Amino acid sequence: MNTTKGFQQVTLGPEVRLFVHVVPTFKRTSAAVFFHNDLSPEHVAALGILPRVLRRGNTLWPTAMALERELALLYGAHLGTGVQKRGDRQISWFLLNLPSDRYVDTPILSQGLRLLREVILSPIIENGGLASEYVEQEKQLQVGRIRSLINVKARWAILRCIEEMFRDEPYRLHELGTEEQVRELTPQILLRNHTRQIREAPIDIYIVGDVEINELKRVVGGLSLPTRAPKTLPKTVVRPGNAQVRTVIDEEVMGQGWLVLGFRTDIAYSDAERYAMYFLNGVLGGFVHSKLFVNVREKASLAYQASSSYNANKGFMLAYAGIDPKYYDQTLEIMLKQIDAIRQGDISDDEMNATRSRLIAQALLTQDSPLAQMITHLSGSMEGVEETTDELTARLKRVTKKDIVDVAERVRLDTIYFLKGVS
Repeated sequence: MNTTKGFQQVTLGPEVRLFVHVVPTFKRTSAAVFFHNDLSPEHVAALGILPRVLRRGNTLWPTAMALERELALLYGAHLGTGVQKRGDRQISWFLLNLPSDRYVDTPILSQGLRLLREVILSPIIENGGLASEYVEQEKQLQVGRIRSLINVKARWAILRCIEEMFRDEPYRLHELGTEEQVRELTPQILLRNHTRQIREAPIDIYIVGDVEINELKRVVGGLSLPTRAPKTLPKTVVRPGNAQVRTVIDEEVMGQGWLVLGFRTDIAYSDAERYAMYFLNGVLGGFVHSKLFVNVREKASLAYQASSSYNANKGFMLAYAGIDPKYYDQTLEIMLKQIDAIRQGDISDDEMNATRSRLIAQALLTQDSPLAQMITHLSGSMEGVEETTDELTARLKRVTKKDIVDVAERVRLDTIYFLKGVS
């Protein structure tokens, strides 16, 4: 057993790891299984829908109702599934939340873990594929989810900017796939992808709560897996881009518009400069005291929203504003001036102190959420970084203005995307 800072790690097999964080104050236990896959146009739609199909039923509990009844017997346990894009990976997840064994008459964690195993490994198979009824129903629901992405214009503009920025990289793909890809899925295709994922994907199992580590090792170690030939996935590729800036404009019938600026860096998750990038994003647009909010929204009154976000796994930053289309040129100029100001060292003590305070508060907030703890740890672990909340906050306390100026010099504008509202 290897103690990786806050989480204790147990290697269960090739590319199968168990991470346990013992938190005596938690009255519920959370157990999650994460499957790591390459982002691939060939598999993205199948892997995007697969967890939802598996959640519908299996050989022991063939319907969603039967599965819910079994969860109810575990003192109202909850089972969630989903998929996310993180770095260059598409990660499928299955999350079980149930009361801690210390607060129930009969220990239930081992039963819950066996239920989780059955959901993942024992799907209903018919005619060489997964259950056709469930597949068709989930396809219709997935198409609805994909179509709804365009309804929230800010989110859609960000997705389109990412698609354009990374047009030559797998990261351009959305984790749900496209409507056309989903419609082409068959029960047989899904079963092949399920079999491939079980055989090849690296697996991380996370358990957070008031648990006993040695008992967990025994229980989880006894949940046998099929024969595997796992792949070792590389770390995320961070490309700094080139000096050529692309401008992409889409038009939609709406009264307003969304301007999104995509910036690349050469800073990977494992680089020490990542902490200064958190600050750069915070000073630029991460909070209500930030330059974009103050200068674009408050002073110039050009935007009803102006902010920024930083993706540490993929090493890029986005700045965005919701504006009247007629203010496009003026808004673009002011947004770019804020980055230039940071490069020149125009960062006040108030901006530094407020950003530091809010970044540390965000880090501490993850301690209250088992899922946030898991995702935070997984984000680092997949890039070879192990870090506790205390270590993160200690690094944030040491970031200086010079550190921020230095990383700002390594931020390059790559894509200007405008979702323009027209009559």
